[in-house]
Amino acid sequence: MAVGCGDASDEGEPWAGEGGSTSTEPTSDDPPDEDPPDEDPPDEDDGSTGGEDESSTGDEPDPTDTADGSTGDEPEPSGLGCEGRDDLLLCDDFEDGSVDGSLWNVIEDNGVEVSVDEDFSYHGGGALRISLPSANAARGGLVHTAAFPVPDNHFFGRAWFYVGPTAPQTHSAALAATGQLDGAAARYRLDSNGGRFNSRYTHNPTVEQHGGLKKFGYDVPVEQWLCIEWEYDGPGSSMRYWMDGEEVVEMTVTAESEEQEWVAPIFDSFEIGWRTYQAAEPTDVYWDAMALASTRIGCE
Repeated sequence: MAVGCGDASDEGEPWAGEGGSTSTEPTSDDPPDEDPPDEDPPDEDDGSTGGEDESSTGDEPDPTDTADGSTGDEPEPSGLGCEGRDDLLLCDDFEDGSVDGSLWNVIEDNGVEVSVDEDFSYHGGGALRISLPSANAARGGLVHTAAFPVPDNHFFGRAWFYVGPTAPQTHSAALAATGQLDGAAARYRLDSNGGRFNSRYTHNPTVEQHGGLKKFGYDVPVEQWLCIEWEYDGPGSSMRYWMDGEEVVEMTVTAESEEQEWVAPIFDSFEIGWRTYQAAEPTDVYWDAMALASTRIGCE
């Protein structure tokens, strides 16, 4: 069952290329973004080398503080189903056997197949499945626009994630909230490099690093379910992630923590799925029990 606002609109533009200078060399702790294949569309993210070492980003924020002043404690369990969840901005537990076209636009680029798998899930009887071939710029996922703009340009999300039989080692992207900033697309994202999740910010006019600004990291688990939560706070220029209920402080971004502020746009769309910027081993990515809300949702 899926719960949301309004109808799905246009698919939206690709996750555009963001970056300029390659003067910042990655460290051994920062798996690099790789050069894009020549056949990538010119407005796609080029995924080339660059980025900041996480040790140079300044003092880490207090993990008990969130941008809205709350403690960040995980809420009481409220269930993973969507029925009756009027407190959520968007909810989809993929129980209907197919993608709900009233909520989502489906993206299937370069051989990717997007479906609902009724035989494998974390919760209930269905999960979103992204079947990835070994292809450059393979991209599959769902885009939602109807719930946006969200109140105060600030929202939380939760989804259960699974990848197997392998996790792509090339530069990949899993989640993205997009909007326009000074006439260009800006994005808050969850990416992966070398099998490690990282916070990511892209905005072509202001971000010099190819592939965007990033903060590592959390190892992508293989063949096991992982609860991923996120907070995208536009007014606070902040981004947070929780994995299995624990905040990954190494990936936390605030307006004060970075040398360059990750200035958020007015978010107008959200994408969930998987995209590899360079060819990787064929694999499957699953998402289940996905929800967006104005407060933290929790894993269960």
